[in-house]
Amino acid sequence: MSVFEQVIIFSLIITLGVMLGFIFDFYRTLRQIWCPGYWGTSLGDVVFWIIVTAFSYLFLILVTWGEVRLYVFIAITIGVALYLKFFSRTARKFMYKMYCCIKTIVLRLYRQFRAALRCIGKIFNWFKHNKSLPKG
Repeated sequence: MSVFEQVIIFSLIITLGVMLGFIFDFYRTLRQIWCPGYWGTSLGDVVFWIIVTAFSYLFLILVTWGEVRLYVFIAITIGVALYLKFFSRTARKFMYKMYCCIKTIVLRLYRQFRAALRCIGKIFNWFKHNKSLPKG
């Protein structure tokens, strides 16, 4: 394997570390929003590690053909450290703002849907209780 290929693979594994940092921040933001408690956090941690392990496994199969050496751990650590140092705060703020926007949109749609159902219910009640309609 040429030096250029090794640099490319090392860079890709650093990118994996950055992606793992992003997944970690996504999970931290979800925990902050939902406040799941001790057992919920424990279950969430297990699910987080299963997802991260599967993602890393598939990524390493595609990039290094499944070879795991010391440089893989070093590159992942560098990627996570770079992400946490330079992008974490901004990404978490963005994720929280996206959550707030989505929550607002969903609540507004729910209220509109509920108002529409009330209106339809009133129309049905009017027909049900209106005795002036001819039967037949």
